Amino acid sequence: MKKHTANMITAVGIIIAFWVNTLAWSGSQNFPLMLVLSLAVGLTDFLDGQIARRSGCVTPIGVSLDKFRDKVFVCPLFILFLGELWHSQGDLAALIKGMIAVIVLVESGLITVSLVGFFKGWDISPNQYGKRKMWFYFGFLVFVFFVKANGGVIGDIRSLYTDVTAAILLFFSAVLAILSLEGYIGRYTQSNPVR
Repeated sequence: MKKHTANMITAVGIIIAFWVNTLAWSGSQNFPLMLVLSLAVGLTDFLDGQIARRSGCVTPIGVSLDKFRDKVFVCPLFILFLGELWHSQGDLAALIKGMIAVIVLVESGLITVSLVGFFKGWDISPNQYGKRKMWFYFGFLVFVFFVKANGGVIGDIRSLYTDVTAAILLFFSAVLAILSLEGYIGRYTQSNPVR
């Protein structure tokens, strides 16, 4: 049982990630619930890795499930928020939309690279930028749900504080995403990229 604890926590995180996305995509206005559920997904991300490393039970399937949970959580939400912001006006809103678009494109590349690595038996463990990137993603998504739970809007020209905070979180997210993709490509173009 102890051997599977980390993967069970990841599985719970996957279920919660689908729940958050279902709420968000169905137009639910229950932003406090989405905020709490987003924090729960982040907690599963923290706990599963800690437990797997401490118990010596890090496995390729566990790493893959962790990546799957992360992608299932963030990618659809970023796409949804990009759609919500699409008609927002102003330079800062344009910057936010651009950074979300970059993140979605880079995540598509990371999904492709991870799948290729998984099926070729290469090392798909997170590089030094991957986990940092995810914490900025979680920070941005929690921030968005916090703002929405309090009646605020991202991308509204009247909400300079929220837009600047969102832009800062997205800037670091985008930079770390690009560095993460570069790290995987560098790892996989080495002469021996296996585990």
